[in-house]
Amino acid sequence: MRMEMKKGIHQCLLINDSYSNDLHSLKVALTFLKQQAVQANNTLILGELDQSGIEPEMLYQKVGNLLREHQITRLIAIGEQFVQHRDSLQGINRLSFYESTSEFIESDEIKDFQKENILVKGARRYRLERIVNKLELMSHGTVLEINLSAVQRNLNYIRSQLGPEIKVMGMVKAFAYGSGTHEMAKLLQSKVNYLAVAYADEGVTLRKNGVHTPIMVMNAEESSFLELLEYNLEPAVYSVAQLKLMYDTLGQANSLKKPLKIHIELDTGMHRLGFVQEDIQKLIDYLNKNKVFKIQSVFSHLASADDLSDDVFTQKQIKEFDELSLQIKEGTHQDFLRHIENTAGTLRFENGRFDMVRLGIGLYGIDPSGIFGKFLSPVFTFKSIISQIKNIPAGEGVSYGRNGVSKSDRRIAVIALGYADGLDRHLSNGKGYLLIKGKKAPITGRICMDMCMVDVTDIACQEGDEVIVFGKENTIEEMAQILDTIPYEILTSVSLRVKRIFVND
Repeated sequence: MRMEMKKGIHQCLLINDSYSNDLHSLKVALTFLKQQAVQANNTLILGELDQSGIEPEMLYQKVGNLLREHQITRLIAIGEQFVQHRDSLQGINRLSFYESTSEFIESDEIKDFQKENILVKGARRYRLERIVNKLELMSHGTVLEINLSAVQRNLNYIRSQLGPEIKVMGMVKAFAYGSGTHEMAKLLQSKVNYLAVAYADEGVTLRKNGVHTPIMVMNAEESSFLELLEYNLEPAVYSVAQLKLMYDTLGQANSLKKPLKIHIELDTGMHRLGFVQEDIQKLIDYLNKNKVFKIQSVFSHLASADDLSDDVFTQKQIKEFDELSLQIKEGTHQDFLRHIENTAGTLRFENGRFDMVRLGIGLYGIDPSGIFGKFLSPVFTFKSIISQIKNIPAGEGVSYGRNGVSKSDRRIAVIALGYADGLDRHLSNGKGYLLIKGKKAPITGRICMDMCMVDVTDIACQEGDEVIVFGKENTIEEMAQILDTIPYEILTSVSLRVKRIFVND
């Protein structure tokens, strides 16, 4: 079974674990609630537990101890056993008891939730999913499901390929590759040494949601400099001019009371941002003159670590990075971490791991090089439902422009999914397909803003059935190949209006 994490009404975080209930699974669920909490108050809606041979009095004493240990501030207990053992549950700020799920749903209390972390936990027989449906914020049938357990498995696999001394930076920029920034950061923060975001506002959001791990900001704009100091964020710097600007802003605000932590970015062949070889001595001189700057790391980017035909250039980059970063270390007499490798580089080039590696797309189950994918667990399932099925006579077109006229009768399914959700319009007119009942259903006609049509003439399906856009069987890599793009683009294109559901299996 698995837990699902969703956005709830009135700024609540909602965790659904209405599948089973015993002491062990309750403890697991409470730990997950504490890990992912974004609000101050923790609420538990709990159905009766399976006794598993434990005397009821002892069982509910253990339950009470667990709830107090995990700082549950509000308990809504459903079932007759709770009423009989209510004394075991004392010490929780708010307590209420209901004999059945229906009684709670019909009560006024179900409307009384504001800014709480809510865990719904109970055995299937209580049908607590009815409560989840009432408390869920979004009801759009199109969802992106993110398997947090798969992320953990991917991290464990990549770590198994590293030496114990190698640190890990988890990339959660761009809404954590479309998955959800603070949810992913909450999972990773106790498991990695650093997190990285693209812009300061992403880092501020993480800090406000209780993430304490060191955070590198890869694109620190001048307008965000004061936020860097206020929220203990560490900017990447790529020029002496940027350092001077940062000193003028932050040095004065900081009154030189503590070092300004920075990450030095080198350009070793990517030719994006970064110091090049002829800038290094100027950088060293400036840092030696302005001791307020504390180098946390020096890093660079591999341009084509996933391209086996370009390995000579990759090795050239690694060598140049090694030389330039050592020059900075010797010139400034500062000790810092060195990192250049992304997922593909980490898995392919042992000599480029240095002190730390940066893991992004690999955490999310995708190997850009195509070599190690079989060792990684898929994380994302993008899915929707069939809204309507209709029969289309021969000679009739489908969707805007009436494309795809067929010489034979067809059965068409209308799906609650369009390009505003992130389904690329270039998949129209049979170029792409969706998966229904394990079978490929070609996209028919043009993809609309909010829906699309697929041919299900040869698929036994009905309205309300699940439709998979990409997942374990029809992978995001296959879709990227059809579109002549990369999985990164597809993931980050999934609209924010699409409901994210986080599962923990």
